[in-house]
Amino acid sequence: MLYPLSLGTAVGLYSLAKWKGYQNKHLDYRALTEGLRVQLFWNLAGLSEDVADHYLRQHRTELEWIRNAIRSWNVVAQRACNAEPRGQETIGERPSGAALLMVLKRWIEDQRNFFERSRGKDRKKLRHHESLATSLFFCGLGLAIVAFRVASLTRGLWRIVILAPSADRGDGHHAGNGGRHRRYAEKMAFSAQAKRYDWMNALFDRAANQLTNLVKQKDYSGAQQLIFDLGKEALEENGDWVMIHRERTADVYKGA
Repeated sequence: MLYPLSLGTAVGLYSLAKWKGYQNKHLDYRALTEGLRVQLFWNLAGLSEDVADHYLRQHRTELEWIRNAIRSWNVVAQRACNAEPRGQETIGERPSGAALLMVLKRWIEDQRNFFERSRGKDRKKLRHHESLATSLFFCGLGLAIVAFRVASLTRGLWRIVILAPSADRGDGHHAGNGGRHRRYAEKMAFSAQAKRYDWMNALFDRAANQLTNLVKQKDYSGAQQLIFDLGKEALEENGDWVMIHRERTADVYKGA
């Protein structure tokens, strides 16, 4: 009785999450957060660029509300920054070295560390599911061989009839579980994400070193250009990430 109860509960939770759109909301809110993060640090760096002009331009119909939300927020943020309370820099003017160091520490270095942690987690998950899938496959194959050997030794038709269904269930169950683990790893895109995180980690690491040198040299215009280019790369990567995971939505496994 526990099996149909647990299965019904799982299907019910899945249906509720799909009806409420929790997965898409999670992805959309993450996209909104990334856009606001880049816009904040562009403002701190004295850049007058609007993130909405560089973000999710290929998905305007579906995710237009995110761009509008960032644009609306930035109107208020620019007014606050341009008021220059307590000596803050005005948007569109040359920033101070302290502001650039804040961008370096609170954004570039933090993002570099985030991508470094994330790539390790995804690789660990990928290895776990691949090894588990392989183990279950060979376990099912071994059970099938053992069942066939026992059936051949008994040399009784009634014994073969009894063992054959159980053997089929044994190896099919383990092989099916192995396939499900591989499909789960593919659905979650652990391998693709780890590669993307590798690239982004290297990108933010190079940017951190370059920005440090530019600040030391007091090349503020070069620092602004670097922060602007890095922000565009971050927006493009996050936009691609959102669309990939929107296409890889979870579904109910229906079995073979």
